[in-house]
Amino acid sequence: MATYHVSEMNSWSRCPAAYGYEKRGVPRQQTSALAYGTVIHHVVHGLEREIWNIRIKQDRQLRNAEAYRLYQESVAKAVRTFTYYWHPHNIEGLTDPVVRWLPRQGYSELRSRGIDAIRKYADLIRFDDHELLGLEFGFQVPIDGTWDDELGQPHWLAGTVDRLALRYYRRVPGVAIDDYKTGKEQRHLRWNLQFTGYCYASTKREFWVGARGEDGFGEARGEELYQRTLEYPRRGTWINMRTFKFQDAGWRAALDYERLGLAVEQMHASVVADIYPLSISGDACAYCDFASVCGGMGRPDENYGQPA
Repeated sequence: MATYHVSEMNSWSRCPAAYGYEKRGVPRQQTSALAYGTVIHHVVHGLEREIWNIRIKQDRQLRNAEAYRLYQESVAKAVRTFTYYWHPHNIEGLTDPVVRWLPRQGYSELRSRGIDAIRKYADLIRFDDHELLGLEFGFQVPIDGTWDDELGQPHWLAGTVDRLALRYYRRVPGVAIDDYKTGKEQRHLRWNLQFTGYCYASTKREFWVGARGEDGFGEARGEELYQRTLEYPRRGTWINMRTFKFQDAGWRAALDYERLGLAVEQMHASVVADIYPLSISGDACAYCDFASVCGGMGRPDENYGQPA
């Protein structure tokens, strides 16, 4: 039985060739975009936890002077954490050092962008009405409709949800699957398989109670949450850390999960055959960590072929 991670599916959907390089252990060239995203994710998760704890103590309100003081302290702490790790001497505490700098993404430029992002995001979530369940919530669940002929078992899906919450949508309670993004704004999020994978996983009992090394919420609370959310609709949200807004990724339901199963089967066939075709569109090429080895000769520079 094969286990596929949601991030692997995301990588494979962008460019199977890049996924193949990673699977074969080809050294990657860490880009400034990926390193910056890793540091921002770490800092924002810490900030979210602190703000939520303040809201719980203040009956989910941040309107009195004491709560606001604690809120400001949390934001200041998040900025300090970011500036510490976003430094050449400290970044390896979270991720690999940057090897390839993208245009307009020097240390100082991204340092200013990160500080601005943290402060604006804190304002964005300060009064957001939701019940936070988990951050960086790991899971493993079986994928209905898939099958490994060799083992006679379904494939499994693994992943980590950036932000798991319960939220009302026009007075209807739903499971909110939120994902932080620091890259460019995306279109067609309604059919994004990453969100589909997360939403599907949240419909499975194993997601809530834990399975195969993931703790979930434990047997008692996990079962209560599973039963409580069984009939809730699922909705994804792309939290844009560049424009500081929530981008709706749409609802997910049965037909989306069938499409997910088909994608997993096709990905599995690609892995078994050891065939990883190059992305035709080239949308992911600018930010790819394997640009230097693409096709065996490296991706041509943006200005390659231009007359002198």
